[in-house]
Amino acid sequence: MVDLHNHTPYCHHAEGRPEEFVEKARALGIREFGFAEHSPWMFQYEDDPPIAPTWDEFRAYEEDLEKLRDQLADDDINLRIGIEVDFVPEQFETARSFTANYPFDFHIGSVHNLGDWIFDHPDHLEEWDGRDVDAVYEEYFQALKSMLGWGLIDIVAHLDLPKKFGHLPGNGYYGLVEELIPVILDSGAVVEINTAGKDKPVGEYYPSIPIIRRLAGAGVPLTIGSDAHRPAEVGRYRDEVLTILRECGVTELFSFDNRTRVPVCI
Repeated sequence: MVDLHNHTPYCHHAEGRPEEFVEKARALGIREFGFAEHSPWMFQYEDDPPIAPTWDEFRAYEEDLEKLRDQLADDDINLRIGIEVDFVPEQFETARSFTANYPFDFHIGSVHNLGDWIFDHPDHLEEWDGRDVDAVYEEYFQALKSMLGWGLIDIVAHLDLPKKFGHLPGNGYYGLVEELIPVILDSGAVVEINTAGKDKPVGEYYPSIPIIRRLAGAGVPLTIGSDAHRPAEVGRYRDEVLTILRECGVTELFSFDNRTRVPVCI
């Protein structure tokens, strides 16, 4: 099927050779497989270990995957090369220029930080203490809207990421999702079902199943990403997600080739 959101050791918090990821994908029958490494401008804490590649490391990532794609040219799997465009408002010109100068197959848009706070960083979980959770979600969803306004995003990653550690607004956040849906549709972006969330403390996909149903009902195009950081995580919960999507009436997911949508029937 399709699995576009996966990482390499160049992000400094993943392990396994790209070839091992591809072999796991092939064994599962995945035919559209992609890597989307974090962008070099990703916000990081200066005193912490790095969580994104340097500029030189990102170039090495591109070169490695181009070589691997050449090796797979006559194979039964399409390797797609992408980038995780980490949303840092003041880095728009950097992101625009960098993505314009390399023929990525797709750009995944992610919001990991609000200001100088990486809200999904496990080593800084205590920074949630004393925060107004409702306000965090409102700021996060506003950041998603701003990110889509960049005009660079093909896929929206882990739509409701702030729930990672179980922090949820008192009255939920479905209203924020409803406000976001027309923005997504206007942008032309696809939303990923990120299966990594089920292995986090919150224990559910990004986004949750009710939101998946709502997106499908609104006609939002969808794809799947394991967000794998090691080969064993490739394709995790794939069959369960496909069952849910079929129950929602979804008949196709999307991959990308040179930033053009490629439908994948399910």
